[in-house]
Amino acid sequence: MIGLSIDRAANCVKHDYLGVWKHKGNEYPFVIHVVKNNDDNPYVESLEWLEDEPNDDVDEEIIYHFAINHKYDI
Repeated sequence: MIGLSIDRAANCVKHDYLGVWKHKGNEYPFVIHVVKNNDDNPYVESLEWLEDEPNDDVDEEIIYHFAINHKYDI
């Protein structure tokens, strides 16, 4: 986890996780944003590429595997 923020107006806590997608000898750093409301299970809000974005459309695959491994909703 690289970041934590509390949004009192929205009544939630946001966690930011840093990751790297390695593909064909290249590395693509990204951040996954997770939101935890008081009433709900944590869920993956979005994925943000930090530098270059890979040519393949892998956002949904990365979010899916991250959510399954951490038991988060999508």
